[in-house]
Amino acid sequence: CQWLTAEGTGLDATREQPFPPCNLPPRWAGAFTMDGRFPYHKDFVNTSFEQLVAHAGEGKVVNDTAVTSGWERKRIDGLVMQAKTGKMWSRYRNLHVELYAGLRWARVRNKQVLCIGSQSPWVEGLVLAAGATHVTTLEYAKIITDHPNVTAL
Repeated sequence: CQWLTAEGTGLDATREQPFPPCNLPPRWAGAFTMDGRFPYHKDFVNTSFEQLVAHAGEGKVVNDTAVTSGWERKRIDGLVMQAKTGKMWSRYRNLHVELYAGLRWARVRNKQVLCIGSQSPWVEGLVLAAGATHVTTLEYAKIITDHPNVTAL
């Protein structure tokens, strides 16, 4: 919706600041609470890379390169091995098993795959395990990885 990103709304954070606003813009309070019918509960967690690196231990340096925590080559390669052996943990119950089977059925081997929206590279691990040569991840948060077969945009 154009009105969500209209000039002066305070909702198009990418133009005003490098990470999303942590407070509800006052002019939108009514819209977000259905004119006060529902209480507003602030439950904001900033997962933008700039904020993560600011906290000690959240970002890592690998071979003189800042890497987003969880996106290190060693971890992604570990996820690939877990997927191949059927021992990958996922918060989505058996979705990883079904998705891996679907990726093999779709014959992604020796192909490049686009993954849209990813805060953790578990799907990227499944795609690589299914034989894809490269995964490009499209994500609103900034992700930096040192894995040669994963690119984040």
